[in-house]
This record gives sequence, structure tokens and C-alpha cells, in this order.
Amino acid sequence: MSKKFLLFSAFVLFFCSVLQSQQSLTDREILMELYNATDGPNWKNNTNWGSNLPLDQWHGVATSGNRVVHLILGNNHLSGSIPASIGNLTKLESL
Repeated sequence: MSKKFLLFSAFVLFFCSVLQSQQSLTDREILMELYNATDGPNWKNNTNWGSNLPLDQWHGVATSGNRVVHLILGNNHLSGSIPASIGNLTKLESL
């Protein structure tokens, strides 16, 4: 096999594994990425974030069927960039 083909194959496998790992994140893991990326410890209200409580008991999180459907975090002093993984909250209706 040519080196180009092997290199291309390795790239495709790596890219697919990255996509798969992003898709396999749970809603809880994605929310924690948001928390960490936006200075969660210094939010105005971070009640229950990072706890083992159900997600609908985390401040500003609404769920349906154990999936995040709404994030209500306006005026909560988030600082930083929203991580791309937020796009993997496939049931999210409002942010």
C-alpha cells in the first residue's frame, strides 16, 4: 500500500474516533464542559452544578425524559467561550 493511502486511512480513523467520542458524551458531561469553560465556580448561581443530583435540579437546567431541553443561564455571569460540545445536546430547544 502506498504511504499516502496509509496516512489518509489513519487520518480518517482518527477523525471518526474524535467524532464518536464527542457524540458519546452524556448531557451531564456536556454541561460540565460548559461549566468549566465559562468559569462555573464564579457564576452568580451554580447551585447543584457538578453534583450527582438529577440535571433538572441544577440551576438553570430543564429536562424532559432525562435529556436537557432548556438552559436558562442569562445574567449568571458566565465568562468564556461556549464549548462546541453544546451542539451535542440533541434535545436542546433553547439556550
